[in-house]
Amino acid sequence: MFYELQGSWYGHQNNADSWPHLLVNTTLNHPADFHNRSNDGPFINLEKKKSSAVIPRNAFTPLEMKTGEVWAFYVCTSLADVRYTIGTKLGEEFASNSELSVMEGAGAADYPPFLSGTPAVQGVEYTFYTPRQFNGILIYDHIAECASTAPSSMNSIAPTPTPILTTNVTYTFYVEHSPEKSWSVKEDMSAGVRNVLNRLMGGEDDTLYKYVIDDDLAIGSVLGNDTSPDDIDCKFQTNYSVSDDYPCAYL
Repeated sequence: MFYELQGSWYGHQNNADSWPHLLVNTTLNHPADFHNRSNDGPFINLEKKKSSAVIPRNAFTPLEMKTGEVWAFYVCTSLADVRYTIGTKLGEEFASNSELSVMEGAGAADYPPFLSGTPAVQGVEYTFYTPRQFNGILIYDHIAECASTAPSSMNSIAPTPTPILTTNVTYTFYVEHSPEKSWSVKEDMSAGVRNVLNRLMGGEDDTLYKYVIDDDLAIGSVLGNDTSPDDIDCKFQTNYSVSDDYPCAYL
């Protein structure tokens, strides 16, 4: 099984509802002459091992990812046949090209997924080992921005492009976390805000949805960052009243 969610996986590894995209659910079979590391037999080279675990393209449900987005992958097998390498730091980039960056994640020690602590697995709490680097090959299609078509004659008049207005909006949240979780909190906040906006623009809010239909309103990017109360001139108080002296209140 191959799941995806938009945003960071951290904090969602035991929640099936957080993974709305089941991209593939298929069976892989060892070739007749394939020997694993526990069996006697002839040496099987790495390329043959890798080719025996290729999931065919037609088994996948297509999923579009856009520039600047962060996605998490959850690869599950009923046997302990997924290979990974011990990494150096959770969230660290360990493979990249001009189109993608792949970060270090975790290795799940238990199966089936999303049943941690339930009676189905006799209450076993699932273990995830970090950091881990996935050992595999990711095959994908990259579609670059389409080039403009040349005019049919020198006398052709190019159409006037539709003006685009870009607006930056900043929201401030107060989130307490340990220092080593800073990157994952920012990823989770980015994904959470984007998911809410997607729902509102998808029809849950009449005003935003009207702008989507009539004016092609779209989200360019959602980026979480951290700051301090001093940077945004906020003061916090612990009671339940807010006065003019406290532009931001932590209640």
